[in-house]
Amino acid sequence: MVSTRLLAAKAVCHNLSHADEAEKSSAILIRVIPVNLLLGLLPDPAMLRAYSLTHFEPLIHHYKTGNVAAWRRELDEKREWYRRRGIWLILFERGEILVWRNLLRRRSVRITSQIVDD
Repeated sequence: MVSTRLLAAKAVCHNLSHADEAEKSSAILIRVIPVNLLLGLLPDPAMLRAYSLTHFEPLIHHYKTGNVAAWRRELDEKREWYRRRGIWLILFERGEILVWRNLLRRRSVRITSQIVDD
């Protein structure tokens, strides 16, 4: 599912001139991606590569798998990159809660499937 925020950001990026497009598109998407992540809307990996935003790929993987330790480590290792773009705090404060939620969801699905199989 593609969010309306992401579509709006892409529309703004599309209307920029080619000289400004890459820089401004990335700047817009850098701020939209964390918000969408907190809403549970994950960006397309091809889009991340197209706009050179591969910094988010490991973070998104840890988000999906519910790997809290790796999420914390990734935020810590790239803290300065996220801080310079003004997104570290929102990822740190709000994101970890959602990673825990995803971990618990995965565990509950596994436990439920084991109970059903028995």
